[in-house]
Amino acid sequence: MILKKPYGFIIKHFKIINFLLLIPTFYITMCISDIANFLKRFVDNKYTTFETGIAGKYITLWLLISLVFLILFNLLLLGLMKKKKKTGKVYVFSIIFYFIIFMLSLMLYNQFTSIELGRINTTIIGIYKDIMGFTPYAGYFLIVSTLFRAVGFNIKTLKFDQTIDIQLTEEDTEEFEIAGKEDQADLKKIAIHIIRELRYYAVENKFIVTCIVVLLLLVITSNVYINIGFYNKKYATNENFVLNNMLLSVKESYITNVDQGGNQIADNKYFLVVKLGIDNTGWQPQAIRLKDFLIQVNKKNLYPALDQGNKFLDIAKNYDGNPIPQKIIDAFDKPTYSCEKGYYLKNGKCSNKKENIDPVIENHFYCPEGYELKGTKCEIPSTNNEYVIAYELEKDQIQNSYVMKILNKTTNDIGELNPSYKMIKFKPTNLLNKEDMGTFELGDEINLKETTLGEATFKINKVSFVPSYIYEYQYCHTEKQCEIKQDVVTAKAGKLLVVVDDEIKYDKNSSFYKNTKQEFYKYFGKTSYLYENNEFVNKLKDVTPTRMKNGRVYEVSSTINFATNKKIIITIRNKYFTVNLE
Repeated sequence: MILKKPYGFIIKHFKIINFLLLIPTFYITMCISDIANFLKRFVDNKYTTFETGIAGKYITLWLLISLVFLILFNLLLLGLMKKKKKTGKVYVFSIIFYFIIFMLSLMLYNQFTSIELGRINTTIIGIYKDIMGFTPYAGYFLIVSTLFRAVGFNIKTLKFDQTIDIQLTEEDTEEFEIAGKEDQADLKKIAIHIIRELRYYAVENKFIVTCIVVLLLLVITSNVYINIGFYNKKYATNENFVLNNMLLSVKESYITNVDQGGNQIADNKYFLVVKLGIDNTGWQPQAIRLKDFLIQVNKKNLYPALDQGNKFLDIAKNYDGNPIPQKIIDAFDKPTYSCEKGYYLKNGKCSNKKENIDPVIENHFYCPEGYELKGTKCEIPSTNNEYVIAYELEKDQIQNSYVMKILNKTTNDIGELNPSYKMIKFKPTNLLNKEDMGTFELGDEINLKETTLGEATFKINKVSFVPSYIYEYQYCHTEKQCEIKQDVVTAKAGKLLVVVDDEIKYDKNSSFYKNTKQEFYKYFGKTSYLYENNEFVNKLKDVTPTRMKNGRVYEVSSTINFATNKKIIITIRNKYFTVNLE
């Protein structure tokens, strides 16, 4: 094969080539300017952003390709200048600058990915902001320098030269042959000569050769990392990932067949219960589509069961498909009006029946229910962003681990729809086996830390079985005139009232405390007793009057009055505690 040396072509078309080089040079400069502007906005907004997909948006494949192309082409131009014994400082500067930008782009890609996942290092972000703040100016210099070479402007003479000051020789355009029919000795001789020349060149240009090798390694490793470590990554439990404007993670997972009180949900049915952490980082409330949350078991597609979420309130609140509120919103001003002593507020004025004066108005920042005030922003606490979804399983679908596939997006490639997924691998905790947590006596404090109720405790001091119960309540004639009255609650025929004197301390961070009215015995309590040598286990029916504010009253069968071995059994999911009443 006969080839020509490229130097002659470059010298003849030097201006046109530089005109063409303006395109990638300008593109790279605009890209790094966009990155610098984003980092400035991000820091100015106190490290928050509503943009999504920032890693792929600002660090594109075309940016990396353009950088590699300009590095290699400037190396070629530097070789030409060295051959012609001309100054090549601008090309050395270009090579170093584009190499640095390439390295920064790879590091920023990882940093932007961390931002999307909610892992922000403010110190590192500040350093990148400062560095990228002045890099566009170097890009503007290279644009101007390339433009001058394209139009033939000589900065030394401040004149437009018709030709560049490089002499074209026959050696620059001479042909060389890549032999195909030479004998073995000639081929070996040529190969040895090429290797020797390359070695000499490498020794003389250690820095440039090192840069090329490092660039090639970076391109290969970054491509492998992006495809394996990002696009095809399997996330683990408690590892955040981005889905549209949502920040999600699988917090916990369980296999169970009972509700929070240990009652079987359905015959021969089991449930894979997944607790999700969901933060809406967008501008407005938005919902997630449960049909996008797929789990494949034994070649069968499983989707969340929409009607079972309320059976798992001790794990997290049910996600019913409604929009999820934004994690962060602006706090709103709520003025308060106060009056001096002796005055009362009426129709926006402070009055003492003799005169009306203006009230004292103070503005305060307030947040809607469920939000906490942080500065001038309202933020949903991390403990309030947890939702539960449940998959119905057959017995043969119970496994040690599962992979959840969440539809991320669908692309149309040549008329074919190709879905891409976020994949999360997790190992659920098996709650199928009942666990006896012990038998206790009246007055014993029972710790519930090994249950889904968290750091909660309860103690039963006394239990009374009575046909009726007198209670007190407060009755108010006016806002300031109240009195204490009494009333009675009476058991129905064949029933007895159960009056429980107890002490319960809830874990306020637990899902049960946040998502229910803390009706402890309604969810978890049952009575057990022996009557005529038969064991009876009954739920405690709550019959507490609405006016009764202190204590709770329950109802059970009156046969318990003639029974023995009376107990109250507290069952929380698969763990149960027994309290002897005799």
